[in-house]
Amino acid sequence: MLRKSLATLPSTLDETYDRILLAIDEEDSEYAIRILRWLTFSSRPLLVEEISEIVAIDVERDPMFDRQEVLEDPLEALNICSSLVTLATSDESSDESSDEGWDITWDNRSDSAGEIVVLTHFSVKEYLISERIRQGRASLYSMQDATCNEIIAKSCLGYLLQFPQQSEPLSEKIIQD
Repeated sequence: MLRKSLATLPSTLDETYDRILLAIDEEDSEYAIRILRWLTFSSRPLLVEEISEIVAIDVERDPMFDRQEVLEDPLEALNICSSLVTLATSDESSDESSDEGWDITWDNRSDSAGEIVVLTHFSVKEYLISERIRQGRASLYSMQDATCNEIIAKSCLGYLLQFPQQSEPLSEKIIQD
């Protein structure tokens, strides 16, 4: 049995990522794409709670944000994306440990404040944005820089527009909140 199992393992990292992506349930694939898009192109690590709301934003509908789609259990994002994402804790006060100025500590606990969801390895991002994925069976999950950044920008605006409009433009305080 062990030999059979070993014989069916993917021989390359690309094949491994393809297998993981293709194993995502069809009903979760749109959520997985949203999560992976944000994790691939976000300018900072994303909190677990942010990821749980990101899945509820669809730039193709009006309104873009549907509160009914917010993940009840924010850690469900880890299940949706399988072993492509993981949980870490962050400390914004340090700017020495990562390129983005975040001190990231790998952590399997699910009860600490400041938990972030990250891609498990930089090679996940490299594969998602590569030409190789576009030509493979998992091309649905291919990430294009300009397209993804446009969708993220529209998503941010759509999310902000869900809040009650004031007679004045959005203030800095409202945007921060």
